[in-house]
Amino acid sequence: LQTGAKDEAVRDLKLFFILQKIANEQNVDVEEAELNGRIAMLAAQRGVRPEKLKQEMSKDGSLAELYVQLREQKAVDTILATAEVEDVDVIAEKEKKKDEGEPSAKAEKKASGRGKKKSEKTDKADASAEGADDAKAEDESAAE
Repeated sequence: LQTGAKDEAVRDLKLFFILQKIANEQNVDVEEAELNGRIAMLAAQRGVRPEKLKQEMSKDGSLAELYVQLREQKAVDTILATAEVEDVDVIAEKEKKKDEGEPSAKAEKKASGRGKKKSEKTDKADASAEGADDAKAEDESAAE
């Protein structure tokens, strides 16, 4: 139980720092009107006046927590607004990964193709060397 709580706390802290960094980089800020709007909504849910709730939240520190929550939410909204989403067929991806893990005909063809490329290069090098020898012989015979 303690280990689970510790892991969760570590995860929450990492998330907090990541979202704060993103909020700073993206110049995300919470306006007073946004904060007051959320306080008014909470006050309506609790059946109290917004001014009284804001004063209580200010005293117990939950106003600062609310500000951080709103800022984090805006940072997430910024990420989502700029995110590029790609639909992926999960079943096809699993099959693709499975196929990549097993030796297949494709892998054998690739391996044999590599050898072929090397032999083609060797053949080309041999041909150009022969061509150079032929040109050299032609030059010598023309000089005589």
